[in-house]
Amino acid sequence: MFLYLALSDAAVSAVLVQDDEGVQNLVYYVSKYLIDAQTRYTRIDKLIFALFVTTRKLKHYFQFFLIVVLIEYPLKIIVENPEATRRIARRVTEIRPLGVTFKPRTTIKGQVLADFIAKFTSGSPPQSNLLKGWNTERGWHIKW
Repeated sequence: MFLYLALSDAAVSAVLVQDDEGVQNLVYYVSKYLIDAQTRYTRIDKLIFALFVTTRKLKHYFQFFLIVVLIEYPLKIIVENPEATRRIARRVTEIRPLGVTFKPRTTIKGQVLADFIAKFTSGSPPQSNLLKGWNTERGWHIKW
């Protein structure tokens, strides 16, 4: 299984896909809004945070499957660095035992979906009044 990470100013996202004979099928996606302090993280800190959130939410996938993170940043060096900053070190201690493998991203198949989810979740978190007119039982919007 492959994991793609994506960032926006207000959210981090991850897409887990399974490769079936060259076709990547979506398994799960995770997206998390960033609070004010988290929006000021560096790009590498946000990527580590995205991986941390994903491993927590999808721990059962990480325990039973070999997950390969396809990324253009040197996260492997940071995850394996024993002298990482305190914030990164706390998160990495949960990521290391899961046996995550990092490889450079060569294609953008699944990355497009991860980027779309990151852009889609940009902005402020949804408020309850934004769901006005939404039929929760059927899952469609009443107003045209």
